[in-house]
Amino acid sequence: MKTLLILLALATPLMAADVEISPEALAAIRKASPMAKLEQPKEGEAKVIRADSQSLINESILLHDGTHWTLVPKGAVVHIPKIMKDRVTAKPVGTLLTWTEFLSQNQGWISTCEVSFEQASGKVPLDPKKVEFWQKQDKIMVAVHLGGPISVKPGSEGTETPAISQR
Repeated sequence: MKTLLILLALATPLMAADVEISPEALAAIRKASPMAKLEQPKEGEAKVIRADSQSLINESILLHDGTHWTLVPKGAVVHIPKIMKDRVTAKPVGTLLTWTEFLSQNQGWISTCEVSFEQASGKVPLDPKKVEFWQKQDKIMVAVHLGGPISVKPGSEGTETPAISQR
């Protein structure tokens, strides 16, 4: 019965306050937790180290409107008109918004272009008509797949996919 109560408490955190668990039972739960199995590497074992230079911001392009900002992966911004250069920055300005929120608030100067995984990986070149269209726009163009920003790699066959085209 105690085991059932413990499992029930774990499965439904809202009910956990109603169930009384002894300190011994709580220690047993923590010991069985997957996080409890994480141990320091023993001497001579490989250690996983994250490079200091790696960070989400370093791997992203920041777009801002002066009040809010959002992150998109490097390579997702495929066109920046000269009049919009000041909207792309290296430092966050204002409040962080999700991509969806930021896009909905800034549709006047950001537009998206749906690309396939094959196009994003550079296996299939981008449609030259799309690239030509972007270069005529006064909006920042962001490549997306299923609505989310995605990096676009240069084509593998020597086709030139503009990482960032500017006019």
